[in-house]
Amino acid sequence: MRGFISAAALALYGLGSAQNPVLLEDLRYAATDKTAWKIGPPKALATEARQGFVSPDGKWVIAALGPPMMDGRMPGSRLVLINALTGAQTSLGEVQSDELLADVVFSADNGLIALTIFSEALAEEGSLRVFMYSMAAAKFSQPTLFPVGSTLLAVGTGSVAAFIDAQGDASSNVQVFSVQANRWQDNELLSSYQKQGWRAIWGSDGVGQPMLTRGGELKSVDLATGQLIDWDESGYGESLALMFSATDKPGQASLWPQLRNEAKAVAVLSEDATWAQLSTNGSAAIYISDAVLFLRRVEQYDFALYRNVLKEEVKRQAISTAKQAGVAVQIYAADYDGILPGNRAIDALMPYVKNKALLDAVNWTNLGGQSLDRIANPTQTELGYVQTEFGTAVIMADGSVQWRDKPGG
Repeated sequence: MRGFISAAALALYGLGSAQNPVLLEDLRYAATDKTAWKIGPPKALATEARQGFVSPDGKWVIAALGPPMMDGRMPGSRLVLINALTGAQTSLGEVQSDELLADVVFSADNGLIALTIFSEALAEEGSLRVFMYSMAAAKFSQPTLFPVGSTLLAVGTGSVAAFIDAQGDASSNVQVFSVQANRWQDNELLSSYQKQGWRAIWGSDGVGQPMLTRGGELKSVDLATGQLIDWDESGYGESLALMFSATDKPGQASLWPQLRNEAKAVAVLSEDATWAQLSTNGSAAIYISDAVLFLRRVEQYDFALYRNVLKEEVKRQAISTAKQAGVAVQIYAADYDGILPGNRAIDALMPYVKNKALLDAVNWTNLGGQSLDRIANPTQTELGYVQTEFGTAVIMADGSVQWRDKPGG
């Protein structure tokens, strides 16, 4: 598998492997050997950012903003709702210096948002505080306390559920927030599965169907019929996951294709992120670098079109590299009475090129210190070539370059 940003750099100079993932600000594509993604440029949404949570479709972001730590103390954070399309911000209030925005869950239609607040004082009592925000009403519900370990996830359009896990005993239950009643209500269907030992893990498919696991089983719940449905992994194809690790210092945020538990990094979004998250349907990635919150769009891209785009870019860059190397040979020969470089071509041509990587991409086949005057047909005499997976850029003795497609490619 390889990840692609600059097709030339990857194809010609070997970048983009799992051992050397790519980090460039102009990232446009990432790909495995069978799936491609188009990744948009970074869009700055907020400064003084500490945390960020993105909606499944990537249209909304909730961020915690505030100045850096002062005198060893972290001041409180301002919570804002950001329209990722326009950048407009709506204030959602503040959290205190001893509190943390622990999690944010968006309903499938983004109409309802659950904000979970963690504080050490509440944690000692075994509780978390949850606020429900209605987008239509633009206001919060009264806060509700849930036990630490409760799982919140989207269930259906405009609904969020709290799975309260008490290790399968009678007090385990599921509550769903009712927008109409503006409060949490028991859900008998989901509570019955909870009592049977099923545990909620995530919302999977963009419509908020609960995903449940028990032992080695994985099911989704059809809320219309109440039936459990087998989860068919093959129907989801290859998807992206975000790998991020940072504690008290910045870390790397990278995108990884993920299928059947096999993954290799294809692109690095940031080497110095302090926060990162991928939306649940994989359509957007957010990360914080130098206290700036960035968002990048991610969309699956037609693989055949991607290969065509890649071929044209690789061809263009290979021809450019070959032309620069060919010009370097011509200038060298002009400086040395028409004599071509000898066997140590890279050393001889280094003064005539911008970087060694360009010369490393060339395979020289016909230099040998000969005189240009002795070459009978310089327009058809090969001096070297740049090889790519799509074809070859051949350097001729007159400095021109010919492109030859790979047979069958």
